[in-house]
Parts: sequence; structure tokens; C-alpha cells
Amino acid sequence: MEAGKRKRAEGDEGPQQQPRAEEEELPEEGEKSSSSKKAKFGQTTADAAAAGHEMTSALRLAHLQYLGVAHRLKQLQDMVCEVLKLKGEMDAKVARGDEMCPNIAKMVCLDYERLQILVQKAMSAYPLSAQQGMLMHIAHQKLIDMAHYLRLESLAPSLLTVPEALLYDRIGPLIGTEAIIGGLARAHSSFLRPSHDPNMHTNITFTADRAIDPTDRQLEAWRPSLAKTKSAVIGCHMTEGMVKLVEGAGETIESLTADSRSTEAHRIDVVEVVREEEAVVFPRLKSVVTGGRWAWVVDLRDWWPKSLEVVEVRKLSTQEETDREFEFEEVYGFDEDETVYGRCWVRRRMHFSSLMPCDIPDVRDTVHTVILSPPFAWHASDAMNVVKGTDVTKVTSFKITANEDFNLDEWIDSDDEQEEEVPVRSLETIEAAINVKQINSATIHALHTLRKYCVHPDAEADYSSSTFDFEFRLLWFPIGDIGRLFSEEGPVFGSSTLVLAASLATSVTFPTRLEPSFVILAIPQAFYSLLPKLVFSSARTLNLSSSFLMDRPLPQPLLFHLGRLFPSVRCVDLGKGQQLGEEAVVKVIDDLPSLRMVRFARRLSYRGPYFFLPSCLRKCTGDGPALHVKGSFRSRVDGSESWSLWDGEEEGDESSEDDIDSAGEADGGRKDGIERRIRRITVYFSAGYASQPEKDAEEEEWIDRERPAFEGLFATCIKAITTLPKLERITLSTDDVCPLDFLHQGGRHAVESRLSRHGFVAVQTGTCRVELHREGLPVTEGQRLITDYFPPLSVAEKEMDE
Repeated sequence: MEAGKRKRAEGDEGPQQQPRAEEEELPEEGEKSSSSKKAKFGQTTADAAAAGHEMTSALRLAHLQYLGVAHRLKQLQDMVCEVLKLKGEMDAKVARGDEMCPNIAKMVCLDYERLQILVQKAMSAYPLSAQQGMLMHIAHQKLIDMAHYLRLESLAPSLLTVPEALLYDRIGPLIGTEAIIGGLARAHSSFLRPSHDPNMHTNITFTADRAIDPTDRQLEAWRPSLAKTKSAVIGCHMTEGMVKLVEGAGETIESLTADSRSTEAHRIDVVEVVREEEAVVFPRLKSVVTGGRWAWVVDLRDWWPKSLEVVEVRKLSTQEETDREFEFEEVYGFDEDETVYGRCWVRRRMHFSSLMPCDIPDVRDTVHTVILSPPFAWHASDAMNVVKGTDVTKVTSFKITANEDFNLDEWIDSDDEQEEEVPVRSLETIEAAINVKQINSATIHALHTLRKYCVHPDAEADYSSSTFDFEFRLLWFPIGDIGRLFSEEGPVFGSSTLVLAASLATSVTFPTRLEPSFVILAIPQAFYSLLPKLVFSSARTLNLSSSFLMDRPLPQPLLFHLGRLFPSVRCVDLGKGQQLGEEAVVKVIDDLPSLRMVRFARRLSYRGPYFFLPSCLRKCTGDGPALHVKGSFRSRVDGSESWSLWDGEEEGDESSEDDIDSAGEADGGRKDGIERRIRRITVYFSAGYASQPEKDAEEEEWIDRERPAFEGLFATCIKAITTLPKLERITLSTDDVCPLDFLHQGGRHAVESRLSRHGFVAVQTGTCRVELHREGLPVTEGQRLITDYFPPLSVAEKEMDE
């Protein structure tokens, strides 16, 4: 009840007292304005205090920053003074005449120049900026480097210290222009100035197995650096950017090498290569080496090399030939004459006359030399297609083959009055070669066509790189191409192509008998008119051909001229040494003035008997130069075969060695026979034994109990030594191990004892080679033993090893 009374009392009093309290709290209008101003003033005072604190902090931070900058500037100033003092001391030493390392001087000079630029940029930079701090830091590092260099006595050379001439002329082209401008200049600040120096880019080089296509912005930036370019080497794909780069240096460039072996399609846009009325002129360009797609750029961009003199063109590969047929014939629509590879560089007159009918005297063919590469890879007909109708007088180097297809349209001047075809023959210097296994009539005819229509009669013609065999019997068949040569050249043969071909042959296949033929019944009379002119001056080998039929011997006029026909032959190849005309063989061996070697070979099917000298040499005289006789037996030999000195002679018998010695020494060989000319004999045979020899530990000799010794071979060697009075050495070689022990059943000691009676010694010149030679003669060069490469051990060294 009391609680309820209290509630009622509070409820009665509450509503009556609350309005009075509100009335007391509401101020008057003047009082409201005064209190609001006080509140705003307090807030403004607090903001001002905060702002003042921030300002004070900023000023304090700025003060500290400027103090840091001042401190760094002071350090930089002190460092500069120290470096300048060291540099002054260095200059004083140089002034006194003291020597100074040039590498140190170069590095100090480079850093000093860079330091000046850095200080100027740092002082002009915005204060307290990151750029200024970075520049001051780099300048400080340069000063440290300079102080370090100035305290050194010497410094190893580096890329930075090489002379500018070496850097510009030698190292720069090796590095490449792209690497210098785009890479080296960024790698070190010292290369920044040379990379933009036009003297650095007198020779520009771009080589890469990819497409280098500079943008127009890059070309604009590079163009001032190429203001003095005289030589350009472009070894990358042909792109629009690279073409424009070369054109940008067109005013000064004198030599251009532009080639790409890639077959990938990096073509210039067809729109960009449309021919215009104004050509891109290269006033100083004198020599060009080109290949691939770059060979057509002169037409694609209307280049006009006004002073071009020498052009070198690389032969296209098979893949490049395939790509060319589509790209330059179907895409660009060139006619057949314009697509002759390399021709557009040589004949500009034809191109401009087709563009502008009016006569332009300045447009002329200036090229006088065409070089074809690789050497002797171009066919003669292709080479002549490049230079036909031009002013070219020198062409090198091409090959002449049997498959030549000459287009003689522009190599003949038609005379309407006389109705005769007059050959142009404008080439004054050529370098050509005939590199075939054996020349035939078609090849000789191609050589004749070249000389008749293209080469001047008094031209300087070099055929010295030719290598081929000449079949002598070609001169006996007056039909086909050879027959036409006989009829055209007539009986005089003053400048005969046949005479020229004979002089170029490096070997000759010569018959020893006249063989019957359905074509020829007798040697034509024209051959005898030609014979006095023939000289095979380059031939070093004469291959004598055998005949299975015993027919007529060679005519005496031909045999009489053999020594004059082959003045330089050093080796006569007898083939198998059988079925040869005896009279021809004797005349060849006796009359050739430079002969030094006679060789023969038997095939795998041969089964003996084996011999040292073929029987066809028996009737040769002893007058003439010393001879080396070489025999080769490809059949397998195991030691059981019979051997003899001469073919057809009975084998040497070991049981009668003493009789052979006494008989041979008493006779001394034929006094007037070829035996007196033989100085050396070499015999090669294929080893027919299977197992390798075993070495006896006690005797230290190579012994094979199951294999018979080559006693018949050794007995023949003894007979040769006793029969041939001038013999100096015998060389035995095989394709397997062949120690001295194999020559006699008694081993090495028996071999040496047997030879010593005649003043000969045996030497193992290789694992597969044994030489028997007279005492006192040096061992011939051959396969040396491994011990020959080390000096002999002294007595003390041997005792230490034991």
C-alpha cells in the first residue's frame, strides 16, 4: 500500500515540475549567441594547434632533409677535391715524362667525362627529388672508381679501354650493330656515346637467323647514327624495316652484303614494293654481295646503284628455287627475263628503259665484274644468262658440265647485210672449271660453245681448278660433237677447244691397242693434224687400258709423240697389269720424262700367284728416272700363298736362299734392263688370318703357332734385294697387324740376320707396316709407333723404373 501511495505521489508531482525545469534550462536569445561563439573559438584553437604542430614537423623534416642534402653535397665536394688532387698528381707525373698505364688513363677519362654530365644534371634537377638523389649517388660511385684507378700502378685491358679505332673498325662489326645500339649502350654508360657516334657505324652489321624489322620510330632514331656508313652486312631475312634501313644509308654506302639462306616467308608487302617513277639512288655503292630474296630487292624497291662495279651472287638452294617460282613469278608477276636470278643487279638499263621510254643517258650498265659463289657451283649456262646483254667483262667462278643449255639470243649479233651470225664474245676475263670424273663429248661441246660465243679470243681464261680424266679415244671418233669440232676448227687447230681440254686434264686414260669398232675403221686424218698441237700438260697420272682382244698396235706417229704428249705424268697405272699392248707399255715407261711411279692392282677375285713386278715391264730399258713400283692385292692372304719377283716366274724357295744370294749377287740384275731403275717396291695385301697374334712372356716376341709364316713373301724380298742392284727399300703393308715375326719361322732375329748379309735392316714402321731398307737410309714417313713420340729413357731413369 505504501508503494502504491509513493507511485501515485510521484505521478502527481512529475508532470507539474518538468515544465519549470525546461523553462529554467532555455536561455535567452543573447545568451544563446554568446555560448555558440565560445564553442567555435575553442574548436578553432584546437585546429590551429594541430596545424601548427604539423607545420613544425614539416619544417623540422625539411630542415633534416636539407641537412642530409647538404651533407651529401659536402661529401661529394670533398670527394671531388680528393679525386682532382690525385688527378693533378697524375698529370704532373705525365708532364715530367713518367710512363702511365694507358688503360688507367682511359678509364679515368671516361669516368671524368661522365662525372661532369652527372653533376650538371643533379644541380639542375628538382631539389629533394628522387632523380637528384639517384644522380648524386651515381656521381659518388664514379668518384670512388676514379680514386681507385688513380691509386693503381697498372690495369688490365678491357672492352672499355680498347682504342676507338679498334672498337669502331674491328670489334664493332663482330658484335653487331643491333647489339651495340640496343644492348651494349644500355649495359654501360661509357658505350652510350660511341653507340650514337656515326664514326662507330661506318661498318654496320645485322646478322640473325630471324626477322629484324625495325619500326619507323626506331629507324628515325638510328638514322643520324648511320650518317657515315660506308659498308653494310645484312645477314637476316629481308623485311621492310631492314630495306628502309639500308635505304636510309644510301647516300654514303659503298659496299653492301645482303643475304639470307632462310626459306621462311618474310616478304615485303606487295603494296610497298610497287615500282615508282623515282628510284632510290645509291650514288656511291660500288660492290654488292647478295643472295636469297635480297637478290631481287633492287627491282622490288627500284634501287638505282649508279656507280656499281662488282656484283657477287650466291647460288640458290633447291628449296629457295622452289619458293622463288611462286613468290616472284606468281605473286609479283615478273616476266621470265626479269626473274633471272641476280640479273637485275647487273642490267639496270633494261629496267629503266621499260619504265621510261625516253632516253636517259645517266642510266647505264656500270657493272663490269660478276662473282658467282660458292666457287664453281654455278653452271656455265646459268652464269651466261646473268650477264648476257650487259657490259660485264669478267665472270668468276662457274663450272662447265655436259648438261648445259645455253640461251644464245643475246650472244649473237645478226648482220642483216651479210646474213651472218657474229658472236658477241664480250667476256675478257673468266674463271671456270671442269670437275667431273671423266670428260665426254657433251662437256667438250659446252666448253666450245662458251669459247665461241661468249669469251673474247684474247681473253684471260683461268681453268686451273679443273679436275677430270680424259679418254684419249674420244679424239678418234669424228662423229657427233667431236666431229663438229673437227669440221669447225679445220686443219689448223690454232685455238682448238680439243687442245685446251687436253691441257686441262689431270689424268688420261690411254689405250695400248687399237680396238675394232663399228663406228671407226681407221684413225681420221684430222687427228694427225691435231696431234702436234696436243699436250696434256696438267696430267699427272696415265691410266693404261687393257684389251681382251689382240688387235692392231698403236700407230707409230702416236708412239713417237708419247714423251711430248705427257711431259708431267709422274704415275703410270697399269690396271691389273695384264692384257696390255707390250710395245705401248715399253714406250710409255721409257719415254715419259717425269715418270716416278708404276702401280698395278689385282681384285678380290684374284687367287694368285702373287708377285712384285708385272711381266709387261720386262722389256723396258734401264735408261730413265728411278722408279717406285707399287702393287696391291685385295684378295685375302694368309701366308700359304706362293710369291715371285716377276709375274709368271716360279716362286722364291727358302730352302735355296744361299743359291739365290750367290746367283743374284753374281749377276747383279740386267745391266741394261728396268731392274737398274727400280729404287723402291711397295706391296699391299689384305690379311686373311683371323686370330690376333699372342705374345710369349718369356721370349717377348709375337708368335702365332697356328699361323704359317710369310716365308714365301720374305724369300721374294731377298730375291728382289739380290736381283735389283739399285733397290733401296721394300715396304710391306696390310690391313691387319703385321709384326716382323710373321716374315720368318725363326722370328725377328732370323729376319734381321738374313737381311744383314745384304746390308739391309728391318723396321716396324707401324702395326700394319714393315719396311726393309738399306743400312744408313732414313725410314720413310708413315704410321709411327707410339713410342716414337717420346724421348728414349736414360740409364738412370731405367734403373728407377726397375
